Amino acid sequence: MTIQEFIEKDDYTIIQIAYEIINEVSNKLQKKQLFYKQQVENFVDIRINQFINSLNVKPAQKKIYATQIYGLINPRINRLFADYNLFNVL
Repeated sequence: MTIQEFIEKDDYTIIQIAYEIINEVSNKLQKKQLFYKQQVENFVDIRINQFINSLNVKPAQKKIYATQIYGLINPRINRLFADYNLFNVL
């Protein structure tokens, strides 16, 4: 049994997009395309909003999905912030 068979399609898609965003941020940090914490946060917000707006679900469900994605992404993004010395705009 694979994980795709065990969980629902929407949940699998949420997990998949979360890890895709984390990998994109990590690659952009390695290539030094992002320098500021705010750039990373804006990039993550834009990617999540693009995904959420592409879904054909009720607004309440979109909010729940966005919260789940942020919950998956935030600990890993914070770890990336610690690994890379990013500038912070005051």
